[in-house]
Amino acid sequence: MTGTVEGDGSTDPCTVLHVFPTFCVGGVPIRIVDVANRLGAGFRHRVVALDGRMDALARVRAGTDFQAAPAVPAAARRGNLLAIMGYLKRVPVDLLCTYNFGAMDWCLGRTLSGGPAHLHFESGFGPDEAHKPLLRRNLYRAVALRGAHRLVVPSYTLQRLAARHSWAAAAKTKLVPNGVDTALFRPAERGEARRPSPGGERPVTVATVAPLRAEKRLDRLVAAVASLAAASGAQAGPPFRVVITGDGPERPALERAVSDRGLAGLVALPGARDDVAAALQAADVFVMTSETEQMPNALLQAMAAGLPVAAFDAGDIKVILPPEQLPFVCGQGDERAFGVALARLVGDPALRQTLGAANRRRVEQAYGIDTMVEAYRRLYAAAIGGRA
Repeated sequence: MTGTVEGDGSTDPCTVLHVFPTFCVGGVPIRIVDVANRLGAGFRHRVVALDGRMDALARVRAGTDFQAAPAVPAAARRGNLLAIMGYLKRVPVDLLCTYNFGAMDWCLGRTLSGGPAHLHFESGFGPDEAHKPLLRRNLYRAVALRGAHRLVVPSYTLQRLAARHSWAAAAKTKLVPNGVDTALFRPAERGEARRPSPGGERPVTVATVAPLRAEKRLDRLVAAVASLAAASGAQAGPPFRVVITGDGPERPALERAVSDRGLAGLVALPGARDDVAAALQAADVFVMTSETEQMPNALLQAMAAGLPVAAFDAGDIKVILPPEQLPFVCGQGDERAFGVALARLVGDPALRQTLGAANRRRVEQAYGIDTMVEAYRRLYAAAIGGRA
């Protein structure tokens, strides 16, 4: 053990080894960096990105000890169990944290080697598991996680799935909701970020923030925009525009869909942005079109920014949103209802303000980042100290 658990009289920091399938900028890596930035000097963090991408290290604050892990063998990155077991025995670590199924070989390596304390975090899955359980993966999880201190999930949906498919014993499964920095993500000052454009009425800005992957189903947003544009033109509705912030493999298909539908003047795809808070402050409505989610960080951020939401029902979205918002959460196959919900929000500024304020209150009451960080601190301490 290289460090100590808080309260034993020593000031040596504990070493936490984080193993990610990728450490590129995305929901889970950013969340862990946010936690590390706030945990303070009691922990030193080392990270392994199995694909070699370490972009999220740029989010680490000065003074936070968060670095690439030392000399990880290529065989260990590829999932060779002997190489993983050897690495865990050789490198001094107090706590191993693994993330999602892509790191499951490291879970098994730790279980077989009896290495350091272990927390495994499952935050979601791709479209291949969204609608049909994959038996081999579930069996592998059940075996690989036998040695873990806790299986940590952010949503009730994942908690139920973990129990149904026996990923870990119920007593080992811990629900820790995501949190959002409500000081960073806050409503725009009126008259600044959302002021009218020169020479005319400012268009209502509909925004989403997402990696451009198939399961995000942004094609449904493009279709809804086409319908709304046609209706607005026929009925002289309010001007609007759509900004899809993010990047990924679906970008070419989305660009073609926007072009084919003649929406180039309405839909912008600016790519990924570091200043997501500013992008949300410039918006009036937030949308989520995913077919699979758990507890989406982007939703919490939009709510903290005081935005009303139109969404398809996925994961814990209905649990996260306040009651006033539930009529604007549509069934997965109900594209028509989504279009109606979006049109209502675009056309009713008073409704937008009411729902946005309710969303902000909900986040402040239930999903503040300090609550999440304290939950992580307790998880780390309990695992390192061997407490149940």
